[in-house]
Amino acid sequence: GNEDLYNVATAVVTCDFSPLKVLVEMPMQMLVEEELLVDCTKSTDPDDPSPLLPQYPFGQFNFYYDCYNVTTDGVTVEPFPFNSCFDDLEGLMFPDPTKGQLILPNGTLAPGRYRFDVRVYKEPFFAPTTGAPLDRQITVTRYLEVLEVARFFLGTRTLLDLDFDQRYSRGDNSTHMEEFQNAFVGDMGTILNIQTYRIGVYSILPGSVNVTWYIKPPKIEQVAEEKSLSTLLTEVNMVGVTVQFDRLEALLKLPVKIVDNVPITLDRIPATQEQVKEALNITGDLIMPLVTIEALKSNIVNANEKLVIRANIKDDVRWRNQTTFYWTLIKGRLDLDAYPLLLGTPRTSSNLVIKKDSLAPGQEYVLRLTATNVNSKLQGRADVEFKANGAPSSGTCKVEPKTGYATATEFNIVCSGWEDDDSREVVEYEFRYYDPITQEAVPLVSRSRTNDVLVILPPVTVYPDYTLLLGLFIVDTFNAKAAWNETITVYPPEIDPNRTYTVDCFESNYTLATYCDCFNDTQSQADLAAMDLALLADSDSEGWVCVGSYNLTGSAAYTQQLIESRLRTARGTNNVPALLTLAKAVTKLNNEAAAVRAAFPVPELIAGTEPTPYMVELEESFLLNSAAESMQLTAVLDALTDAVESSKVTREELDQFGAVVREATANPSNLQVNGNGQAASTNLLELAAGSMETGMDELAAQGLLDAAGLLVEANHAEAREAGVERAR
Repeated sequence: GNEDLYNVATAVVTCDFSPLKVLVEMPMQMLVEEELLVDCTKSTDPDDPSPLLPQYPFGQFNFYYDCYNVTTDGVTVEPFPFNSCFDDLEGLMFPDPTKGQLILPNGTLAPGRYRFDVRVYKEPFFAPTTGAPLDRQITVTRYLEVLEVARFFLGTRTLLDLDFDQRYSRGDNSTHMEEFQNAFVGDMGTILNIQTYRIGVYSILPGSVNVTWYIKPPKIEQVAEEKSLSTLLTEVNMVGVTVQFDRLEALLKLPVKIVDNVPITLDRIPATQEQVKEALNITGDLIMPLVTIEALKSNIVNANEKLVIRANIKDDVRWRNQTTFYWTLIKGRLDLDAYPLLLGTPRTSSNLVIKKDSLAPGQEYVLRLTATNVNSKLQGRADVEFKANGAPSSGTCKVEPKTGYATATEFNIVCSGWEDDDSREVVEYEFRYYDPITQEAVPLVSRSRTNDVLVILPPVTVYPDYTLLLGLFIVDTFNAKAAWNETITVYPPEIDPNRTYTVDCFESNYTLATYCDCFNDTQSQADLAAMDLALLADSDSEGWVCVGSYNLTGSAAYTQQLIESRLRTARGTNNVPALLTLAKAVTKLNNEAAAVRAAFPVPELIAGTEPTPYMVELEESFLLNSAAESMQLTAVLDALTDAVESSKVTREELDQFGAVVREATANPSNLQVNGNGQAASTNLLELAAGSMETGMDELAAQGLLDAAGLLVEANHAEAREAGVERAR
């Protein structure tokens, strides 16, 4: 009893800024005559509450762009002065950094391969309180291949007679590789016009004598003397020509001579179709497949999900069935011959399906599709690049208690120790349960960073074991999910039929206006009845104040206490999963209570006699409890409808919303009081019409429409019954 005694508790909370979520949209392949758009406008800052008008300490997104020429091997930047993508005299690479877009007009980039680096900055760069640096400066890299359909390359594999040294393999020693290339090109220049044809060595196989090189002709108008394809073929294959490799022999200190030249498939040389057909002895139409691969939603894919890579082949329709396909792994770890173990389609299909868990988390991948026309032997190819992201790992989850009662027991779900190796962001959690009858995954807790929650469960389990499977999902930034399942036992709630609950019309949040004394400054209780206002009267009901009380019994008393304790909080936070749980619980309990009342033995009223007090009391009790249950379900569905309309919900939540409404309206009498059927049907029709663009599947949307139709029918039945009652 000493009032001077007290306790003091201190909590220290550290708030970290989330990393920026940068989305760079651009093609991986395009034609010279196409405009390039690098779009970063969908990038987001998870912590900035007003990104359009940033307030301190937040600033605007700033995007800066760099472009590098990596045509030779697709990765290495070309040596100066060939490292730049183009001569930027107009400052195209320096747009307004706050706009988030880079636009290069058609014809800006020559055919080749380019690397784009997007540097992203957004304040704050340092923590406002500690001054510690924040990870809010990001560089995103994308690769682009520029094609020119009207031009071709011509290639040759030259076999040299020399003791080839491993040191000249690309990647082992770039300096030696460059020396070898320069010497080879210099010697070949004695028989070919280097200024015109720009010979380039593309690969030298270590431990062998194979040198692959290509002539890369400029556009026709840049060539002083246009040469026929036959002339070019003769030069490239060096028919009857001897090359003296003075430079290469001096470099290698070995004798060098050509053993043979093996032509490589004709691919992009400035010549007419007639010339190409003449050179390759083609009698039919000349067809070269143009291959494009549909851009992935992101260059980060989840290793534990199926990946579908779709390709489009622009080919003459007459040769559609004469094109062969072949997928090649350029970078990464994946056995493309492991069909159907790892792949859903063979590597000879135009589309490639990679089964879940076939990719190695953390690996960067480059896959190439080559399409060959079997008649012309001409080839087209395209690459797709991505990184495999792994799901969170190393954690555990538990649920306590293992046994409880629906709507009464609070189950504690705790997940801990989960980490994401591919991202420094904190993982998120979403919890569901699997309906024992439909096997559908029903949202229980929305996705958030909260790893410790208390939940109640609706009465969905079935006799005799009443078990329920919980699906606990741990999700990273890229939506890769780790799953943890827990099985618990959830018994139906124990409801005493003699249970009573007194509803205070003034204190209660959810009351039956017609059983209370309600008024406002200008209208009376009689006005309330005459105006047929909403059944539900609460503190926000157009200024009405209700006093008095009434008593509920049995199931109606139980559900009244349930919504009094749960609904206001769930509605105030727009917690759709919690509202779904309440709606399912109230629907199930109300349907069971209606079935009990329908089967209850009611004494018959003998003609010409007055009902006994017991009969009057029983009828009044049935009417009151039925009206209360209708009000309770209306209140929950109204709150759920508001939350779905005003919140960003998942497709699963929308689907379950449709299912709940279908179940609630399976017994239309649940909502047949004071016009609530009409109001609910109108709301549902509006919601169904507005949900078509949200991802709701057709079945769920149709469920809303069906439910609205049932409610309209119920409302008409209510009107008919009211008319009969008035006629009596």
